[in-house]
Formats: sequence, structure tokens, C-alpha cells
Amino acid sequence: MWHHLYVDDPDEAFAFGNRLLQEALQLAARIEAPAPSVWTRLDRETGGVHYYFSPPAEALARAHGASACALPSRDDLGSLLFGEQPTAGDAGKKA
Repeated sequence: MWHHLYVDDPDEAFAFGNRLLQEALQLAARIEAPAPSVWTRLDRETGGVHYYFSPPAEALARAHGASACALPSRDDLGSLLFGEQPTAGDAGKKA
């Protein structure tokens, strides 16, 4: 299941993203495929950041209080912070 976390403070979101990247690297080193991925999208209206966690990153998401969510659209996902970019054939698939 996908997870979502919104951080509304831009400075806090930047620091959180850096910590999250380090934790994701540690998680990826401990688990086998499929690799976890974390995506970020800036909310241009508020300056906050939306974080989306793929199903293999569920432990990381829960550790930070992220909520379960439906599979995000490609537009909602934003940019890849960590993990593998899905190929065109994978677009829209649940991981």
C-alpha cells in the first residue's frame, strides 16, 4: 500500500527530506527487490512538500507517521527522491 505524508513548513520539509534520504538508503541496503522508492512534490500554494512512499517503503513511511493512501497519479508523485524510476510499462502499476 502506498503512503503519504505532508510537511507544511518549507524549512522542515527540506531537513526532513535529507533525513529521509539517509534512512531510505539504509532500508534499501537491508531489503531485497522490489526496491523502496520515495517521491516528493512541492505544494506551490503553501510551500509545503508532499512525500509519497511506495509499498516497499511502508516501514519507513509508518516510522514517520505517514498515512495509507491510494496509488498516486504520476502528476501527484512529483519527483523521485529515492529509488528507481518506473519504466513506461510500469506506469500506473501498484508496486
